[in-house]
Amino acid sequence: AYEIPKRDWSSDVCSSDLSSTERQRLRPWLEDKINSGKVPGLCWRNKEKKEFRVSWKHAGKPDFVVEKDAMLFKLWAEHTGKYRPGESADPSTWKTRFRCALHKMPDVEEVKVPHSLDEKEPYRVFRFKDKGKEKERRESSLGKT
Repeated sequence: AYEIPKRDWSSDVCSSDLSSTERQRLRPWLEDKINSGKVPGLCWRNKEKKEFRVSWKHAGKPDFVVEKDAMLFKLWAEHTGKYRPGESADPSTWKTRFRCALHKMPDVEEVKVPHSLDEKEPYRVFRFKDKGKEKERRESSLGKT
């Protein structure tokens, strides 16, 4: 019988890059960024309710500055490996990917704030939902107890 040889991964060039395959998921990554207070346009709106605010300025605005208005989206693109420093900046794509990632999360919901996108510094508000309540709600909607 043929045996597959075992590979010694300790000397593999890629083995030191485990962080990219075991990257932090969006919610804990985002909570870290909010709590750090170091990302322009990202902050708690109401920490008790787990509501946070994200700057949402359109890249076509004359006063749009990538390092201020798209920093969160850029950081997420870097974290997911979709952007590397030195590559050409694409803030619209970064924002789209971030928005899609947020909308895929079952424990995050957008809080509609009238006219928040019409302000000079437009923003969106999202809420982290309690993970246990989301699971209970899904199970009850499936007819489980």
